Amino acid sequence: MKRYKKLFALFAAFSLIFSAFLVIPVHAENDADVLISQLIGYFTDYMEDSVTDIERVLVELKSVDKKKGEAWDSIMHYWLEVNSPDFTHIGEVPKDLPNDNSMSVVILGFALNDDGTMKQELIGRLETGLAIAKDYPQSYVVVTGGGTAKHNPNVTEGGLMSDWLLEHGLDASRLIVENRAQDTVGNAKNTYEVLKTKYKTVNKVVLVTSDYHVPRGCILYYTKFVLEGLENNSEPLSIISNSDYKTGSLGYESVELQARGICQMAGINVQSVPRKQKLYQIKNKNQRKKKKIKHLPKLETIHNLLYLQYFSYYLEFIS
Repeated sequence: MKRYKKLFALFAAFSLIFSAFLVIPVHAENDADVLISQLIGYFTDYMEDSVTDIERVLVELKSVDKKKGEAWDSIMHYWLEVNSPDFTHIGEVPKDLPNDNSMSVVILGFALNDDGTMKQELIGRLETGLAIAKDYPQSYVVVTGGGTAKHNPNVTEGGLMSDWLLEHGLDASRLIVENRAQDTVGNAKNTYEVLKTKYKTVNKVVLVTSDYHVPRGCILYYTKFVLEGLENNSEPLSIISNSDYKTGSLGYESVELQARGICQMAGINVQSVPRKQKLYQIKNKNQRKKKKIKHLPKLETIHNLLYLQYFSYYLEFIS
């Protein structure tokens, strides 16, 4: 986790250095999507090794559209965070969360058996979510998932999840049912719509799903919340924690799969995302150590201060 904290610090440091020294080209408005595609491509292929290149593209994006650039700055930081080793809380009930109707526990569905019954993995997600609901009795509980039973079109994930929670003691007044979504992108979109239109006191979400699904679920929900906040000029809903049913398959879903969902959420054609872009930074730690720093550039006083701040972060990172 220490490595990831240093990477977050590097984001901030490189933002300063690029803002101070780069001459930003003038872009047309429709170039924003091109720059966003570059961001997605860099992280998909290189993850944390592309930190400086991501920050460089973010500076360009902010020169095209400041608010959009800030939104994607937030998304890219969070994308790095969800893929850090300590992000997923397996089988834990989060502590010190608000115990009022500003919070909702969101339990993601899972494909049903062909006959329309729930698989054990979905029941495990429900058990995990119910444990949180019991600790925070003023919160709402969202269940989300559509009809996925091959031989039983009359049942939905959301409907069966709702029945299970009511049978296990959840008060019906707390339950919010979304029963149309066919995938995680749909879960995020539909959850947002129902919360913003019918449950306006809710502004915080705890996401409950399986261990391997947490990074993708969280980044897709976060992307939806941030982009809707940008579109509506409003404060976005926030994801304040997660709790996860243990399957033993942590790391099963790829970053590329996460990227496809982000593209869908942002209205970006996945085919337009450039792959294997050139990195403008040194790629690995061994190469960093071999690189000699011969001298600092001769700069004006304020530029020197910014450069030294960046340089201190850089030395901390390679040490």
